[in-house]
Amino acid sequence: MNEQLRRLFPVTDEYAYLNHAAVSAPPTPVTDAVLSQISDVQKHGVSNYKKWIATKDRACADFPDKTGEAYDPAVVLDLDYTVLMPR
Repeated sequence: MNEQLRRLFPVTDEYAYLNHAAVSAPPTPVTDAVLSQISDVQKHGVSNYKKWIATKDRACADFPDKTGEAYDPAVVLDLDYTVLMPR
């Protein structure tokens, strides 16, 4: 894990971080996006839906190494989970 990517995971300051695909420590941009949305819902209900989508897209855009030789295409930056849900 390069240092730019490692800095996004504060858990690595204290521990060796091994994501085992179950419960894992989120990176800082994800935590920031979730806290922003929860605060907005608390204050404004659903009136700022478009802002929530922009916040989600920002976290994906801020992810380092999403292009070039260091990019791992197995990393999912934006998954529309609704297509996986049974109807």
